[in-house]
Amino acid sequence: MIGPLKKFGRASAKKLVIDAISLIFSRFIQVGSRFLYLVIVARMLGPELYGQLSYSQSWYLVFFQFCMLGLPSVVARAAGRGGEEADRVISGSNGAVFVACTVLAILAGAITWLIESDPAVRLVSTIFSIGVLTRGVAVWIEILLIAYERSRRILLTSLFIRPAEPIFAYILLAYGWGVAGLATVHVSLWALHALIVGIVYLRVKRRITMHFRLPVVIPLLKDGAALWIGGGAIGYLQVGPVIVHKWMDGSDLGILAILTQVVVVLGVVPLSIMQALLPAMSRQVENPAGDSRNLTSVMMSTFLIGGALCSTVAHVVAYPVLLLILGEVYAQSASVLWVSVFTIGIFGAALTMNQLLTAKGRYYQVGIASVVGCAAFFAMGTIEGNPTPFSTMIAASVGYGVWFLVAAIFAGFLIPGLTTATIACLCVIPMIFVEQPLMALITVPILIGYVWATGLLNQIKTLFSIAD
Repeated sequence: MIGPLKKFGRASAKKLVIDAISLIFSRFIQVGSRFLYLVIVARMLGPELYGQLSYSQSWYLVFFQFCMLGLPSVVARAAGRGGEEADRVISGSNGAVFVACTVLAILAGAITWLIESDPAVRLVSTIFSIGVLTRGVAVWIEILLIAYERSRRILLTSLFIRPAEPIFAYILLAYGWGVAGLATVHVSLWALHALIVGIVYLRVKRRITMHFRLPVVIPLLKDGAALWIGGGAIGYLQVGPVIVHKWMDGSDLGILAILTQVVVVLGVVPLSIMQALLPAMSRQVENPAGDSRNLTSVMMSTFLIGGALCSTVAHVVAYPVLLLILGEVYAQSASVLWVSVFTIGIFGAALTMNQLLTAKGRYYQVGIASVVGCAAFFAMGTIEGNPTPFSTMIAASVGYGVWFLVAAIFAGFLIPGLTTATIACLCVIPMIFVEQPLMALITVPILIGYVWATGLLNQIKTLFSIAD
């Protein structure tokens, strides 16, 4: 086998591809199930009770976001490298996360009883507080399965657990159980999820070990803090356009929300691929014969050039597709949709740089690059005098681009990264001025020519090949 995965061998290459595809499908199952759940619950509860449920869910999410302590990438790197150090890191992380989930669940419930005067809301919020622990454990065990390159097992559990939420929601509300009953079933399903993935994990690793020694846990928390801050900055980049300009005209804000959701939903693809690749990249950077730079270069170019190609196609088909799915009002966003699609390509390239830095253990550089990108977007977003959905999404894409370039500098990829990004940008910029969407296709031969001239297509084929 030749190309970016030649060091892995046939079995490893096949496993990487399966893991990446499994994660993508499991994420889309989660998104689809969540959408169906929202439609069912919002219609059956009505605005008042649905608002009560949403408030209680938001309350537990405030605490849940701290449960992982920024450690998922730390354990993925450790599992990829293997050895006694991996056992020490993973055992310490297991202990830290379990304590964090328990303490945060107790804290969420206690604060609810202290500050919430409405008995109904207090009851529902308390039930969801238990979910901080049950869902936290389930998510953490899934993270361990990803770290040990068993993502396909997550897909199997997602097929069972995720669709159960809207189904049970419909049945319970149809029989008049109300919000408290719905919250109880949520927490119970998360506990069942934790049990199922726990059994799956035990079939892979035989046991779950954890320890609480401070000399081990404290360095882990320091590393995790840098990644947690970086992850928070990335999360803000994804939802920031709507937050910064929430005072926009109603129709403009709705269009901006659609454009932002495109980035969030389709961003699952590069996120899942790079999550699956992190353990393998961690092995490569430790191996003198490894080929991590080649793999990183191929993935970066694939995301940037692929994003440019997809944005061109999106510019052509956006109006009829949006008109069919969302109606005439949202079809106004068709002329801007290509920006969101191209932003996903930049997002994938930036994630690639982040994962290379993570594989090398340079966690603080990951956090710095993400925060600088977020700051660049915030600066552009706040100085806009009369922002529009288009200008706001351009500001967001610039934020992603700054994140990518700063991470590329840290990773030693500035020149190839800047070169590829410049070519991709030059091919999408004409869409700003093209009134006839079909004219945008003129850039497609340029992008295809670049792929052919650089041999990128052959390397992409090799990336997904399992034959020697």
